[in-house]
Amino acid sequence: MPSANNKPRDPKQIRVLMIDDNPGDVDLIRDALSQSLSDISFHLSEASDLRGGLALARQETADVILLDLGLPDTHYMETLQEAFRAVPWIPIIVLSGHAETQTILAAVREGARDYLVKDKIDALFLQQAIIRQVEWRRRIQKYRDLAIRIDR
Repeated sequence: MPSANNKPRDPKQIRVLMIDDNPGDVDLIRDALSQSLSDISFHLSEASDLRGGLALARQETADVILLDLGLPDTHYMETLQEAFRAVPWIPIIVLSGHAETQTILAAVREGARDYLVKDKIDALFLQQAIIRQVEWRRRIQKYRDLAIRIDR
């Protein structure tokens, strides 16, 4: 269920939650998101474990989650499954060091909206991936709102 905070959001600001226990990876993502490549700005929140990250996702109403699968309190696909069950309305982009096709397919089948390999990401690629998922979420919400109005 989405957050009770239903105030209109500035479409030019995207709230990103990164759940990753590697401070170096968080710094790289923060740097990539701070580069001004469009008129969209990114606000990055972070958590180093899944429990804390999911609490933040609910509390701060993240627009998208960047999720590492190897966290201290969960492991690989269990991480994604638990995150997707807890906040299915928030698009999840997996960030991983593993580039095996089977892992990527498994993540997408478990609910990941995208899967990015950490050492292959540049600022433009990351920002575009996030924007695509946020726009996808907005379009889905628009269709749901339309369907509700039609049913009335």
